[in-house]
Amino acid sequence: VIQVPIAINADIEQIGTHIRMPVSASDEPQDFTVAFELTGLDLGDAIWSMFDPAEVLPRDPASVSVNLTGQTTLLQDLLNIPELMALDNDDIPLELNALTIKDFLISAAGASLSGTGDFAFNNDDLTSFDGMPAPSGSANLQLNGANGLIDRLIEMGLVQESDAMGVRMMMGMMAVPGEGDDSLKSEIEITEDGQITANGQRIK
Repeated sequence: VIQVPIAINADIEQIGTHIRMPVSASDEPQDFTVAFELTGLDLGDAIWSMFDPAEVLPRDPASVSVNLTGQTTLLQDLLNIPELMALDNDDIPLELNALTIKDFLISAAGASLSGTGDFAFNNDDLTSFDGMPAPSGSANLQLNGANGLIDRLIEMGLVQESDAMGVRMMMGMMAVPGEGDDSLKSEIEITEDGQITANGQRIK
């Protein structure tokens, strides 16, 4: 076996997490916060060259940012380990009551997806959405650089034209042109009776 050592370097400008969760059971909803941030992820030339030696993709540092707040009703004390271990696999020790997407961002390879949203959840309806509490509310999404990224992936041979056509059709159904070139935006709304609309057009 011949082993060729390769120097692999990756830099991260900043990484951080913030989690604030209740741990005691209560009949009333309690607030929670979950946040994660990773900015300035630079994979380095050695890693890029493994899958993109022709430098087709932009090599801008990648970023991921998620900031969620909401309310949950705890049905069990999360620090009572024996009680949690005794739960069946189908038993969930909490209910999700509300979720606010204060910030969401994924940015990499010349494209970015960002959004905000606000949802409430009906824990008495577990059938409309295949076992999860039925949500109602809306989210606003912004997608930049997607078509350019698809074109580059086709050029690299990682995506076929036929597959790309289906993705572009889906984006056309779910989004409308945003501000600037290669920019899309979408307002997704879920009503209390289970209807889902994208920019006012019903899709479910």
